[in-house]
Amino acid sequence: MEEGKAVQNKLKLNDFQNRLKEIDESCYYLFLIGFNLGLTLNKTVDLDKKETENIIKKRKNEIIKNDKLVEIEEFLGGFDENDYLFSNQDKLYFTLKNTAKEVGIDNFGNETLQRSFAYFHYQYFQDIDRIKDLLGLISPTATLHYMGYEDDRYLCFYCNRGCIYRKKYK
Repeated sequence: MEEGKAVQNKLKLNDFQNRLKEIDESCYYLFLIGFNLGLTLNKTVDLDKKETENIIKKRKNEIIKNDKLVEIEEFLGGFDENDYLFSNQDKLYFTLKNTAKEVGIDNFGNETLQRSFAYFHYQYFQDIDRIKDLLGLISPTATLHYMGYEDDRYLCFYCNRGCIYRKKYK
């Protein structure tokens, strides 16, 4: 599966979430966990209950909507400690990709949920260093590129390393 881009439209993201809830409960919870905890699809699909609870403890202060955290914790209640949360990965990927296309989200891929989390986290907290550290990126500029800011007016505003991301990947 390709990397994917951030979904920067809140309405499309809500439509995607609601449509997943209608279609398949597993896909809906995969979306909830991946988006609200800022994880890639590959990472989210491989989670067990214990690992998910550890990530929630680490990122509890980073979650924008606490009601979603409650919903995730209720979902986790149905699993034993070492149970994997998701099975049939190919079906999940297929359903997510097709549903994304159905609601008008282009370029949905492995990193879409994490990039979207970063974008909305930045919109809410306005702290680029917080996201940079959370996702392990090298600079504020790289973080902005990762979230989908391509316009030069958003870039290199205090990146002490220069825009090495742009030089390396463009």
